[in-house]
Amino acid sequence: MTFRILSLDGSGPWSLVQVMTLIDLYRSGGALLSGHQVLRDFDLVVANSGGAVVLGGLLKDLPLGDIQKYFEDPALRHALFPRARRGLGARLLGRISGIGPRYSSARKLDGLRRILNDGPGEPGIGDLTVDALKVRTRLPTQIMITAFDYDRRREVVFRSNVKSRAADFALPPIATLAEAIHASTTAPLDFFDAPAAVSRGRRCWDGAIAGLGNPVLAGIAEALANGIDPDAIQVLSIGAGSVILPTAVGNEDEATAKLVQRRRAPSRTGDLKKLAETLLDDPPDTASLMAHLALGQPVPREPGHLVTEGTLVRMNPLVQPIRVPSGWARPAGLIEADDGSDEFLRLRRLPMDALGEDDIELIRKFCTLWHNDAVVNQPIRANADTLECEIGHRVYGEAKAQWQALMLRTGSNSAPIVATPATIATQPPPRSMAPARISASKTL
Repeated sequence: MTFRILSLDGSGPWSLVQVMTLIDLYRSGGALLSGHQVLRDFDLVVANSGGAVVLGGLLKDLPLGDIQKYFEDPALRHALFPRARRGLGARLLGRISGIGPRYSSARKLDGLRRILNDGPGEPGIGDLTVDALKVRTRLPTQIMITAFDYDRRREVVFRSNVKSRAADFALPPIATLAEAIHASTTAPLDFFDAPAAVSRGRRCWDGAIAGLGNPVLAGIAEALANGIDPDAIQVLSIGAGSVILPTAVGNEDEATAKLVQRRRAPSRTGDLKKLAETLLDDPPDTASLMAHLALGQPVPREPGHLVTEGTLVRMNPLVQPIRVPSGWARPAGLIEADDGSDEFLRLRRLPMDALGEDDIELIRKFCTLWHNDAVVNQPIRANADTLECEIGHRVYGEAKAQWQALMLRTGSNSAPIVATPATIATQPPPRSMAPARISASKTL
């Protein structure tokens, strides 16, 4: 008996990538396929931050195209990132120093309640406690939303299964769906002005602070603790974009210099900024490899042996150059420029709270290039020197084919995911990742 887990990373508006990926995976129905139809294919969904927002739309049973609007519609985007109301002095200081919270935590909760309670789909779902969702939705799928307990300084998980054997014997954390998503999406420091306030006086920050930016290990631990055979577990882990750059060696030309990471001298201000970015904006991901190993999946026997089989499929686009014999080249389709419009530079600098229309357009383009194998997919394990894939899939098309094969082997409870055994057998290889310099148009 298969036990299927969907894991959704956090990353603010970058989580548009996750919705677009679900639409692509469920092409039979596409954007019109409803959230509950997707959830029926999974026994457990674990989500953090932006991924929790996506999960909220799935639980509300919206068409996937409507969930995509959470990140594409400016009004909905700003409901999730409402500006903090600060006095004139604080605004001036923040503008000069770049320091100070930009968004209102309390107003975000109001926005989440409006989004989840009103409009089409399940009414009033935002004010249901997470453990009550199963009764309302009549879904067998278990839910986990991860966060960080501000006062205890430890992780906290809001579960639909309050009797989970993965939890301790204290009173289970209780929150409404809106509160749980609020807890999971409240990033500290320069982002929100206060921790998220949820039921029973609990205060929370984004789950990334607890190392749960990629929550896949939490989901697997939940399954194992509750008696699921590791051999029965299949995992689809969808990220929302990461930046992984090679280190500069010092002799790069102007074009290559945009594609690599330079070493910088340590400084107190610079180190604090780097720490904040590492915790929140683009946290390092060791969870995928640990999860792969925890499930007893194979590892390479020797250098050059690529492991692509396995029951954990990682899908996450990387802002990363393509390795070529002469060094590094930009991914095909990303426009090169001599100013701030250079798309590779923009992507590597784009923050977690990218809210501008141009930013969203670029994320959408980045995801489309990834879906067409022009952008690298995140390996489960990569060579630290060459960045080459050692475990997992180097392009999205390969990861997608692996997940389709797993679904076909054990069956889908929803609309079929595009392929049949015959089409998988005859599927063409992924498109070439040969670099190209495109300077004329953004049109894909």
